[in-house]
Amino acid sequence: MAHIFSSDLTMANGSEIVTSLDRAALDAQRIKNNIETFRTTTTSDLVGPGYDTIRNKMSLYQDGFNKITMICNNLRSNILAANNSALNAMQGYDELNTADLPELNDRLKKINQTIDILETLIPDYDSKGNFLGTYHTLGSASTIASYKRLRDEIEKLIKVLNELEPKLSAARGMLNGSETDSANLVSAVDSVTSSVYG
Repeated sequence: MAHIFSSDLTMANGSEIVTSLDRAALDAQRIKNNIETFRTTTTSDLVGPGYDTIRNKMSLYQDGFNKITMICNNLRSNILAANNSALNAMQGYDELNTADLPELNDRLKKINQTIDILETLIPDYDSKGNFLGTYHTLGSASTIASYKRLRDEIEKLIKVLNELEPKLSAARGMLNGSETDSANLVSAVDSVTSSVYG
């Protein structure tokens, strides 16, 4: 079952999580750039095997912060892409709930039955009871048109609801790569031990 609100998706696109990912990516990029600057500008001032070892070790951190930047940017992009994909799946509806499908299908069946009745042809007779050779529908043209518009709208809603869960599943799938990247990063950071520079 899926129950979704377009307002939630829109708010999530502008949420603190998304802006925090932006900030984290910028901060990690700044640190990475500072490390790179240190490594490239100190080669003539800080000379010797000890400083070379430090610079080499710092390249690992430079790479790590570069990966953090990519992970944050990818996660942000994937969150926005998933939310926008879900919004597109909603096709302009403010709220969708697949639990409504049985009721909508029942309503559609009754509307179709009503249309069939309204479109029943009734023979036309003159004032003396003679058949005129023409027919008219039981319901007026405007009433039939009104029911058909309602039928079309319910059919559209049913189609959107039937397609919703697979589309939401595909949208959630956009985050799988980011989840794996984030888990790998956490694992890598947890396994880092303090280096000893000698």
